[in-house]
Amino acid sequence: MNLPATMRKRAIFSICSNNYFPYARILFTSLKEYHPEVSLFLCLADTPQPEIELKIADVEVIPVADLEITNFLDFAFRYDIMEFNTAIKPFFLDWLIRERGFEEIVYLDPDIELFAPMKPVFDAFEKGADFAITPHITAPAEFDEFPDDIGIMKAGIYNLGFIALNNSQEAQNFLQWWKRRLRYQCINQQDQGIFVDQKFVDLLPAFHQNVAILRDRTLNVAYWNLDRRKLSQTSEGWLVDGEPLIFFHFSGIDSQQPNRLSKHTERFQDYLDPAIQSIINRYLESLQKFQDNSVNTSYGYGKFSNQIAIADLMRRCYRDSITLEQNNPFETFHLELNQPSGLLSNLSPWRVTKLMRYLWEQRIDLQIAFDLTHLQGRFNYALWFVQNAASHGIDDYFLNPILDTTDPNSKKYQLILLVNKVLGKTTWQMRTLLKKSLWLPRKLTKPLRLLLK
Repeated sequence: MNLPATMRKRAIFSICSNNYFPYARILFTSLKEYHPEVSLFLCLADTPQPEIELKIADVEVIPVADLEITNFLDFAFRYDIMEFNTAIKPFFLDWLIRERGFEEIVYLDPDIELFAPMKPVFDAFEKGADFAITPHITAPAEFDEFPDDIGIMKAGIYNLGFIALNNSQEAQNFLQWWKRRLRYQCINQQDQGIFVDQKFVDLLPAFHQNVAILRDRTLNVAYWNLDRRKLSQTSEGWLVDGEPLIFFHFSGIDSQQPNRLSKHTERFQDYLDPAIQSIINRYLESLQKFQDNSVNTSYGYGKFSNQIAIADLMRRCYRDSITLEQNNPFETFHLELNQPSGLLSNLSPWRVTKLMRYLWEQRIDLQIAFDLTHLQGRFNYALWFVQNAASHGIDDYFLNPILDTTDPNSKKYQLILLVNKVLGKTTWQMRTLLKKSLWLPRKLTKPLRLLLK
């Protein structure tokens, strides 16, 4: 028998890293205003820093490491910061049920703000729902740019900035499946049919009966549905299609672009509807109020143990190339990335590391440009890699195998350093130009082509 709503143990939570605390402060301030009766939690998808505090009373902050996820360091390493934040969701939902005994739980993204109580959500539980989700759009979006309906199909039918569930057996079964999937497959690769945690939930209404698909137009209002909803402002607040706005999702908002609703779309920028511009201005003012520029919010899982930055490319390389999990890839994987890559390691003097090989395999243009089975191709690729590593977030540490295994007294080594110093990132363009050039004297073009081809 269902307990009366006032007797049910309810929680609302969000997830963010240290850099998103200003957004979370806005969310929890609004939650305390409209849902003072509910227990509030923030799962910290980062390492705790003593100087960084949420500073919102009665919000319990739980570091993700406390969830005791199996082989947690492997889990944290394999995902970039966005993937990691979204992968945590079912693990924390399950933790709130198992460890704290909550009966109804709501998740909200940190860049959401409430403007009224979430009555339609809790009414859904009253009517017997085990889950509540909101679709991105509730009407066709037939235009030529994102968020059109084709783009929404790629990203996921339902927006996972919001999900609510109870502690029924159906919900617990779903969480176990979702946890298994997100432990290894919470990746941002829409070309493979996966978009972090979100795309998996397209299957939720197929797997389970009691799923409330909330089409209430005042819920989860954002750039993806404002083409089909009318936001207006009155002296008492904001309305959506004449009804009081419940919560707005400021996904992709950028304080450096105050006349743009979201960086994720070209729509809604510059000459905005007055109500949209007004709600943006209000939110950016709140962000400024809650900003603390005096603290370092760098990502705690963003560096190897030797303090070398982990590029997203390295995380993808890890999950694509490791068949057995490493206990602590933060301690070991940078060493593996600098190891020679297969048979190519024997073709001296230009070493191709595992990191270099992985990048080459990801890009067809590099495969066309550089034949790694030939000495000249490896030389040209080594030159390209040295010049372009920084633009891929690759630290100089990963250039050492190229330079350390080459005779520093050799002419080609000296020429690499000289050309890189003089021409910098223009070397690749210069090589293409020289190949096509007919106007330079032959005595000049021939040696330069030999160097740069």
